[in-house]
Amino acid sequence: MVGLTTLGLFRTAISLVAVVCGIWAFARYKKISLSNRLGQLCLASTLLTAVTALGIFQHGGAAARAGRAHARGADGRRQRGDPFGYSGVPRATFRPSVSYSGTVLFHMIPAFTESLNRLAPGEPLVASQEAPIFQGIDGAVLAAFLIGVTLQVRWLRALNERA
Repeated sequence: MVGLTTLGLFRTAISLVAVVCGIWAFARYKKISLSNRLGQLCLASTLLTAVTALGIFQHGGAAARAGRAHARGADGRRQRGDPFGYSGVPRATFRPSVSYSGTVLFHMIPAFTESLNRLAPGEPLVASQEAPIFQGIDGAVLAAFLIGVTLQVRWLRALNERA
């Protein structure tokens, strides 16, 4: 189907779960975090996608770094007590939030490239991965990511000022 192997179809489905959960978590909580189910599902599916990629795409590295940053305080040492912010008003941390958001960016670029190269079957919308249209698409995805991260950091700053 559409030139994908069974593993390719599985990876695509898992990636779509990550993208949907990531966008939903960002819209609902203004960040992707291990402290809610949407963030957990986004990150778990990102790691599963990375594992099944067998080193082709390195999404898991960003998620792993974000997880380590999430469990550490601003000074880099392991937090005591409640590192994931389950109790009280959590102090928002910027590094893990931005890193988790980056995992969605890493899903979006290959998603556009692969989709436009494979759909419609037999007559794809774009003939090659080197087509100039991808520069614009990648730029737009990056711009959307940067705007989203800027809004996210502003929201986290405001949250920290109230805490």
